[in-house]
Amino acid sequence: MAQHNSIRAIHLSHFTFLVCLTVLVVLSGCGERAAIKQGKELLAAGDYQGAATYFQQLLTVQPENVEVNYQLGLAYLHLGRDIEALEPLRTAARYAPQRMDIQLALGEAYMVGGHDRFALNLFLKILQNSEREDWVQKIGALTGDTYQSIRLTPDFVQIHDVSTAADAVAFTAFVDDNNEIYVMNIADINGENRQRLTFNDTSDYNPALSPDGKKVVYVSFIRWHNPNDEIFVIDIETKANERLTANTATDSNPTFSPDGSRIAFESNRAGVNSEIYIMDADGANQKRLTRTQTNNHGPAFSPDGTRIAFAAYAVGGPIGVSSQICVVGSDGTDFTKLTDDPAINAHPTFSPDGETIIFDSYRAGDTEIIMMDVDGKNQRQLTNNALINTDPIFTPDGKRIVFVGQSDSSQNVGVYVMDLEQPFTKEEIVKRIEARLE
Repeated sequence: MAQHNSIRAIHLSHFTFLVCLTVLVVLSGCGERAAIKQGKELLAAGDYQGAATYFQQLLTVQPENVEVNYQLGLAYLHLGRDIEALEPLRTAARYAPQRMDIQLALGEAYMVGGHDRFALNLFLKILQNSEREDWVQKIGALTGDTYQSIRLTPDFVQIHDVSTAADAVAFTAFVDDNNEIYVMNIADINGENRQRLTFNDTSDYNPALSPDGKKVVYVSFIRWHNPNDEIFVIDIETKANERLTANTATDSNPTFSPDGSRIAFESNRAGVNSEIYIMDADGANQKRLTRTQTNNHGPAFSPDGTRIAFAAYAVGGPIGVSSQICVVGSDGTDFTKLTDDPAINAHPTFSPDGETIIFDSYRAGDTEIIMMDVDGKNQRQLTNNALINTDPIFTPDGKRIVFVGQSDSSQNVGVYVMDLEQPFTKEEIVKRIEARLE
């Protein structure tokens, strides 16, 4: 072990030497601007650790350089090292107090680190001196929800598991001492015309609407013989119910493909771990897609049906378990991990245009909704409160997000819809901040 550690130390020392040499060569041959540009390219490529190491070494040559300190702070923020981000960001802000981009990054470091009042005062300063819409939304996301949202279901009903298609929303509600499946029109703001689909003495959950909104595939707990979870599909109009899986394993989280011809789901039928499977919409041709050492949950098809996003769980991280958002081809090839965060990231869903993915993440002490580009870059938080925000899914037009949430005044979690065309205004965010500073 000692020899292994010595070899590792030599390798790290050699790497650091090469980074230092590269920095010096770039500085001497191309100048300061080219050196900083090279570090920025590492950040843009998502190599945050490489960027941090690069700017750390660059800082030894130019300790008071505003841009170097700023970029190093950004790299630390991307790595979740908010405490380490404070010193370089403070230095950059001291030498360039007029740069609001630096003030914004410093405010983010303060906010993530729990220094709320420092952060809020900086945010007020930025809002008073800038009209940039992206900064307004960034501050909105750091201080609360980014977009306006309303609740669709009454407070006395406990909700989980949502799905959308056409103009409908399907969800699970706890009634009659177990879980049952309901469906309602998304325009029914009060949820007064919700329709109950299942009437069983067992739990039914994990509903997913077909693309045309006419059927719901769901999971039901089978009490007799070998107790387990099986997948069913029900016709909303006729109530015709068909069982699609029959085995002694747990099959769950089914979802339709965009054309309605296939269903992806998870199952532990091959062993201890849950893996992603796919089958025809009538239950035929069941096929295993993933073969990992993790538990894979919550599959969701891309709009063209060629890829499936899911959450891969593994032991580790600060809370004992972590999960990352991954994608795999619907033929089982091209496995790719999109997130690398020591938290639980789950319930991914593609946007209708296939350009973004939303998911929920327990990365800041509570569960919040995150949006990212389809390649995993440009992650931004859409909700920011101490309550539950989970199970996000786009409406078919891509303009809204339906999710399971809770407000300060609600007793139970319910179905909420967030309007992506209605962000909180600058004036509303200023009032929000001022109220928190009182």
